[in-house]
Formats: sequence, C-alpha cells, structure tokens
Amino acid sequence: MKVELGILQEQIRKHGAVQVSSKGAQRQKEAAKYFSKLINSYGIVNKTLNTIMGKNVIDGDDAFDEFL
Repeated sequence: MKVELGILQEQIRKHGAVQVSSKGAQRQKEAAKYFSKLINSYGIVNKTLNTIMGKNVIDGDDAFDEFL
C-alpha cells in the first residue's frame, strides 16, 4: 500500500489532482480518487495493527528498568 501511495502521490504532483473541462467544469482525476480511498484504507490498517500490537506487547524489564 505504501509503495502504491507513493506512486499515486507522484502522479498527482506531476499531473495534478483536478481535471478542468473546456466548459470550465472541474472533476477529480482517477489517481486522486484512488489515492483518497487508499490513504483511508492505509490509515485503518495502521490503526488496527497498532491496536493489535499494543494489546499483545508485554513490557518486560529493559536496561533502564534494571538501572532503576
């Protein structure tokens, strides 16, 4: 996902996110639409993984705890 987001972001920087018709109407380009959907999914996946990892991580004594 992260690689795909980088590619899309580069396309948007290069070609823009909005397409303007000859009549002046504006619409979001496909890359920008897909980027929006993918960035939301990426955020949800990260949040879910952080929640899972946070619940399963057992804080053991580290060097600082031993020092105290």
